[in-house]
Amino acid sequence: MAHIYEDWEESYNELSRWVLGVQITMPGSAAILRTSPVRVGGQVDESSAYFHRFFWTFSSCIEAFRHCKLLFSVDGTHLYGKCWSTLLVAIAQDDNFNIIPITFTLVEGENAESWSFFLSHLWQHVTPQLAILVISDRHNGIKATRI
Repeated sequence: MAHIYEDWEESYNELSRWVLGVQITMPGSAAILRTSPVRVGGQVDESSAYFHRFFWTFSSCIEAFRHCKLLFSVDGTHLYGKCWSTLLVAIAQDDNFNIIPITFTLVEGENAESWSFFLSHLWQHVTPQLAILVISDRHNGIKATRI
């Protein structure tokens, strides 16, 4: 793994370049990377930042949703190992009952702020319709979300 992708820190450093690559090569796709400042001894280190949140969807996923039922199913799964974060996903179903992944987000955990980040970008980039059914596990972070 390290031979192919270098080390974990280098992979994170390449993430902003990947985001730019997605936006340039796949018009209509969305990739939003949020970072947090690094503090050293009470001072902000301007030369580095921590990965905080990352939302992405591809133009093909956005187009596919236009042919799906007007509902999303959203859920999160915890990632372990080197990357302690949570993957939030929205899926939809087309008229042939195929499940289609629509959006993906890496966040620090399931809380109101991370679900708000996810759902607001979902609405902004995938669907402007207001009459969308959302199926979820009613996580407290989802219930506390205000969009």
